[in-house]
Amino acid sequence: MKTASRLIASLVVGAAAAICAPAQAAGGYSVFDIGQLSAGTATYATGVNSSGQVTGYSYQFDNEGDEINYQAFVTGASGAGITGLGTLGGAWSKAWAINDSGTVVGQSQTANGDARAFMSGPGNTLTNLGTLGAGTHSVATGINRFGQVIGMTTPYSDPAYFYAYGQEGFITGEHGQNMRSLGTLGGEPLLGTAIGDTEQIVGRIGNSGGSPSNHFAIGVYNGPPMRLAFSVSRMDAVNISGQTAGEYSPDGVSNNVFIGDVNGVLIPLDFHHTTGYSYGCAGNSCQYGPASRSYAFDINDSGQIVGHFNNATLTTHFDWGFVTGPNGQGPVSLDDIVTLASGDRFISATGINNAGQFIANTQYGHAYLISPIPEPAMAALWLGGLVLIGRRLRPSAVRQAAAP
Repeated sequence: MKTASRLIASLVVGAAAAICAPAQAAGGYSVFDIGQLSAGTATYATGVNSSGQVTGYSYQFDNEGDEINYQAFVTGASGAGITGLGTLGGAWSKAWAINDSGTVVGQSQTANGDARAFMSGPGNTLTNLGTLGAGTHSVATGINRFGQVIGMTTPYSDPAYFYAYGQEGFITGEHGQNMRSLGTLGGEPLLGTAIGDTEQIVGRIGNSGGSPSNHFAIGVYNGPPMRLAFSVSRMDAVNISGQTAGEYSPDGVSNNVFIGDVNGVLIPLDFHHTTGYSYGCAGNSCQYGPASRSYAFDINDSGQIVGHFNNATLTTHFDWGFVTGPNGQGPVSLDDIVTLASGDRFISATGINNAGQFIANTQYGHAYLISPIPEPAMAALWLGGLVLIGRRLRPSAVRQAAAP
């Protein structure tokens, strides 16, 4: 029995390796590299929907190591078939979110050099969503199942600055129609970063110019905005039940991921058993700040959170991607789930759908769709191994019976 069990196990592992090469996944996961938009480009995934469609952007590096030539993309179901979305007439585009209909939103340069929020349409054509008031530039940061888009205007065309320097938040009606202001709280603009399927919205209050500022959450069905504790340093995502994911900084230095409830109660994630994460200080007198900082990117309807953390005490493996169980429990380093080839490593996980599929990015510019294998599929894989063993053993048994 031990020999047969080992053979079955080797067949299962071998089959998984064949599916997932060049990455090897721990039991219960499959891994798919979504590929390159064109030769010589790197890939960064930002969102995934219920069909496993992935969106994000490709990029290249200039001679100084800076990212250039951003091009938004979307894939087909299960991450297959990466396709460029083009631009609004300018040189670059970035995709930030995708809904279950496969509609993508993001930001693109126009022919006159402005940066504008876009929404994809039939044939992956891009529609310019425009801007508000005096805002020269705009960016779309989220979209729900009804096609309501959230985003903000900004004085800068550089896509790296939209979050810190937003001017006025906006929300649209269904299918990206009728852009309007998200309003204010205490006289300061509400700058939305994510929108849920029942119109929950989270984001930042005011234009802080990169400095710490207050954050807000708007409840189910567009309830009144609620100012969160000042220690919240970022609000990143919200699910259908109103659970939120973001970061808080109780001392103004550290940065820790939390999961929040509909009442604004924030519970920090427990990384004590997460490979690569260190509590405490970097440096003998904490002169380099906390040993590790963590950041959230997305939350699904089960409360699973994905994100990344860093570790200032290490000279290698500085950034790590992670995924949690339901309700933010048990963060796991992605390197404990998947082993990548050629020394590549995961640096972030940026999106997760309600099936538990999540997207992860690596230091060598690859993006992966990582999928949990349901128990029936695992059982089928085991059964396939047993059938294969049976087929291999049957001729041997016949020969033994015929032997004198």
